[in-house]
Order: sequence, then C-alpha cells, then structure tokens
Amino acid sequence: MDGAVRQGAAGSGAVETMEAAAEVESGAETFGERLRRMRLARGLSQAQLFYLTGIPKEQISRIENNHVRMPRLSTVVALARGMRCTIDELA
Repeated sequence: MDGAVRQGAAGSGAVETMEAAAEVESGAETFGERLRRMRLARGLSQAQLFYLTGIPKEQISRIENNHVRMPRLSTVVALARGMRCTIDELA
C-alpha cells in the first residue's frame, strides 16, 4: 500500500487500525484480544482492572478494541501486575 492510502483521513491511527486488522486476518491474536481474554478468564470487569492498575476503563476499552495497537511499556507493566501475570504472557 502507498503512504497516502495507509494514512487516510485519520492520520497514523488509521495505520495502527489497519495493522491490527491484518493481525486478525492472519489468525494472530492481537494484544487487545489477549488482554480481554485474560481479563475475562480472571473474572475481572474493566472497572475492576482499573481499580487494580489505575488505567482508566476507557483506555482499557480502547486497547481491547484494537484502537491502541501496542500500549506503552508502563501500561503493559501495570496490566501485567494487576492481572498477576508476566509481561510475556500478556504481550
């Protein structure tokens, strides 16, 4: 794809969304899908995960819905601590 098509009207966010869509099409689980699966497996709501991590529910939702392809390392660390798993398990 050329740069104009990839960026679209939304700027770099469109690129991240397209890359996340490509991961879904390839069968690979995205970070957001893995986060949701692990959160639900632990019986946690987004509100409970906020309480454990300090990461706002809105941000958790954006990550789980692949609007954030790969969050900051500090966010990943907080999520892993809150869900009592390793970064490798989450990422």
